[in-house]
Amino acid sequence: MPKKKKKTMAVHEMAELLGLKKTDSYWLIHKQKFQTITVNGKTRVVIESFEK
Repeated sequence: MPKKKKKTMAVHEMAELLGLKKTDSYWLIHKQKFQTITVNGKTRVVIESFEK
């Protein structure tokens, strides 16, 4: 069975990729720079919007 490709990532994963700290990463999300969804009360970044 093929492995499913991840469609979202945690905010801290995005911050690590961009070299940002917590405040800066949530600022980007607040400014709607990336599409996000909420899963079980936690914000996740849609990878496709991050790659654009």
